Amino acid sequence: MQDFTFDQMFTLADTYDETELYYFIGNRTVPSMYNNNKIVLDFVPTAEELDILEENFLDYAYDLNLSYYSFVLPMNQPLAPDLFASIGEVGYEISLTKLMVLNPAEFKGTTKAIDTYGDRLVLKEVDESTQQDYFDFNQVFDKAIDDSSEFAQQKLNYYPWFLAENNTTALAVYIDDKLVAITDVIRLAHAYEIDNFQVLDDYQRQGIGSLIQQWVCDKALSADKMVVLSADADDTPYDMYLKQGYQDMGMQISLSRKIEEPIIEDIQTYQADPVAYMLENAAFDDFDELDDYDDFDEFEELND
Repeated sequence: MQDFTFDQMFTLADTYDETELYYFIGNRTVPSMYNNNKIVLDFVPTAEELDILEENFLDYAYDLNLSYYSFVLPMNQPLAPDLFASIGEVGYEISLTKLMVLNPAEFKGTTKAIDTYGDRLVLKEVDESTQQDYFDFNQVFDKAIDDSSEFAQQKLNYYPWFLAENNTTALAVYIDDKLVAITDVIRLAHAYEIDNFQVLDDYQRQGIGSLIQQWVCDKALSADKMVVLSADADDTPYDMYLKQGYQDMGMQISLSRKIEEPIIEDIQTYQADPVAYMLENAAFDDFDELDDYDDFDEFEELND
């Protein structure tokens, strides 16, 4: 089995920036989605270094209208002691994700769903005739994440973009013509990645997830690829994946918290009129840059 890391997994983005110490990946379509707007670090910072990184992150936040700080530590690296002690004081949430990799020939699935529902169950790829079902189904889960519905509204723009990618598809499971489960599948260079696994509560633990995974495994086998997914280390599915034949390849720690409200308000002011904002907030020396432009229109065009 080939080596695989978190860096090889799929993130739909429109912004990328790289420095000697980290890279940033962002998606202005879903600024509330901190998994798609994050700094991925090459080192484990101290508490003091995280303060500096927050200042760097705000450059991206102003540009993309972000509302969360989001940092990802290197694979299999724990938090520094002083950082662990300090991040709770400012409200950071810590998530620990496991990278699960499967040789598709070794998948231990079940036929429970087919045995139970037979021809009443249909698994199909999402296409133009079923994509509205897919959008509506996702919205049920997205609205549960954020009471303001802002996140769910942003995701309405995300899903058509995702489906339009050349290496992506989505699966839908219908029982008696009712959509009961979906998942996203991404074709990577050496693997098929499973993401966004959602099953209605009344249809869980009935083998539907196994049925979907078997479909992915069949595709991966024919292409001589692995199957990969990420799992929350504290969730029950993690143990299920181990029983199904997945190997735990390691962990990754992510840190996220809401950007302070006064800064968010300032970001929104900047977003409303970037040129006016920069002129109002520029230091006196900053206006020396205007000498390089023949007229204000050229300066304004540069900053659009």
